[in-house]
Amino acid sequence: MTIKKKNMTKLFPFLIVLICLFFIFACSKTTVVSVLPVEESFKTPLAKEWSWVRENTETQRISEKGLEIQLEPGSLMGGGKGVKNILVRPLPEEANQVSVEVEFIPENQYEQAGLMLYCDDDRYIKLVKEFVDGEPWIVMAVEIDAQNPLVQKIPAPGDQVKIRFSLDGDGVTGACWNQENADSPWMAVASFSFPMSPRPMIGVFTQNGQPETERWACFTNFRITKEAAE
Repeated sequence: MTIKKKNMTKLFPFLIVLICLFFIFACSKTTVVSVLPVEESFKTPLAKEWSWVRENTETQRISEKGLEIQLEPGSLMGGGKGVKNILVRPLPEEANQVSVEVEFIPENQYEQAGLMLYCDDDRYIKLVKEFVDGEPWIVMAVEIDAQNPLVQKIPAPGDQVKIRFSLDGDGVTGACWNQENADSPWMAVASFSFPMSPRPMIGVFTQNGQPETERWACFTNFRITKEAAE
């Protein structure tokens, strides 16, 4: 009995270390901790936190202009799958705003490029510049479990726009700003509810390209901040 007690005493510190490591690992899987603001010019190699969903290296590039992604055929709406070159990174728990600048001139129906809160192909919320019925729009849409898409749109204010998600619990508000007119105000697009558990990724994407058309969208100055929208 004395020998067993001595052995247990020797093992006790080792067990404490294992328990601590378990809790550290469990927390790291559920909470994304990041130093804010996160700033990405997209003019230099991507930070290690970024990852591609269905990467196609032939239709994306980093240049002095920014991150350029060519529109390819495919859509996520409804039962759509397989959109290529969705670029995502973890969304920090303390994030209140996410924005990016987009230069993109769509010309064909439903061509689009913009921001996305992304869980998977059937669970996301997007804020995009999109061509609909002959005109460019800023469109916000949410889809959960491939059902009940909610869509709202306003006319696009220019060729170069800055788009922004403002986050408040499960509430997500989309807005846009005309970069070609520094005096122009931010324009609200829509506010939707979107479940934040499990925590979505945040990123940029394009979709609904035409097979016979080579069209690119350029992304620059991606930011994640703690500050709430004014």
